[in-house]
Amino acid sequence: MKKYLLTGGLAAVLMLGACGNEEPEAGEEIEAEESTATTEVESAPDNSEELAELRTENEALQERVAELEEENDELGDMLETINEEAAEDDTDSEDDEDSEETSGESSSTGEGTRSNPLQIGNTAQLEASITGDDFDERFEASVDLTVNDIIIGDEAYNMLVEENPNNDPAPEGYQWALIHATSELVEAETDDYAYYVMDRFEIVEEDGSSAPRESAVTPDSYGGEHIYSGGTSSGYVSALVPADQDFLIKYDAYPDSDVFFEVN
Repeated sequence: MKKYLLTGGLAAVLMLGACGNEEPEAGEEIEAEESTATTEVESAPDNSEELAELRTENEALQERVAELEEENDELGDMLETINEEAAEDDTDSEDDEDSEETSGESSSTGEGTRSNPLQIGNTAQLEASITGDDFDERFEASVDLTVNDIIIGDEAYNMLVEENPNNDPAPEGYQWALIHATSELVEAETDDYAYYVMDRFEIVEEDGSSAPRESAVTPDSYGGEHIYSGGTSSGYVSALVPADQDFLIKYDAYPDSDVFFEVN
């Protein structure tokens, strides 16, 4: 009986010892888990610097967007101003065109054209050009051209012979004429260069053809002079005109349109 009791007590002691040995192992597992969690927290990356940089970049982008919006507004204002100026220029151009059409001088629909020539004594206002030292250097100018009078027939030829006895009589079907003209340089972009007055007159017959041109020594001849702003040049132009039909006096006003004068 004692033997069985001793044996049972020993077994109980052994079982308790085994349980005592297992408790530390569970504690060790808990400590290991806590250590692992702490290590994971400690090893987690710190993104605060990256976030700060992103915030800074975002603020910079917002500032740039604001600047671009301001520039866009300024460009819009500039474009609106340009469009307004262009509209004003178009209006001025239309007004100028209307003025040219109604002025009747060197215009395709006004006075001075072949279909509506100026009368002797009238003045044509012409656009002209003055050349500087270089051929490409040009200045705009305004010239008034007036055909003051015309002498035709024997009186004109007598004046030519008086000037030079070697002047030939007019060929058959034509007669000599002396056209008295005046050019005035009314306005110019330059005061340093002169306008060169040239004899650009031509006689246009009734059928539209040009009368023959023959040279003659002419008294007080027109052209071949330089005039500055405000200056004038006057003289005679000798020309052959039809003896038995109407004709027009044409002036080549390049770069402006040709100007025509009617002889009654």
